[in-house]
Amino acid sequence: MTEPTLLNVERAKRENDNTLLSPLESMRDAANMIEDGTVKADAAFMIFLDRGDDPADPKFGLRWFASNIWASEMLALLECAKVEILKSMNYLGENDAD
Repeated sequence: MTEPTLLNVERAKRENDNTLLSPLESMRDAANMIEDGTVKADAAFMIFLDRGDDPADPKFGLRWFASNIWASEMLALLECAKVEILKSMNYLGENDAD
C-alpha cells in the first residue's frame, strides 16, 4: 500500500467517513487486515455499485463477488449487515434487532 493511500485510509477511519476512500483503497485495507490477522475471514462477499457518470441520469449497476460462501450464507450476511448499518445510522437501538 502506498503511503498516501495509507494516510487516506487512516483519515477515513478517524473521521468515520467511508466516502473518503475509493473502492480499491477499501479493498486493499480489508486485504491488509486479513493478511496481518486483524480480521479473521474464511469467506468473503463483496458488492460493488456503479452510480454512472451522469447525476441527471443515475444508474444502479450492481456486481458482486464471493469466495467460499453459500448463497444462503450471503443472504444471511446481508441481513446481519443491514441491521448493523441501521444501528450505525441510529435507526435501531442496541436491543431492537434481538
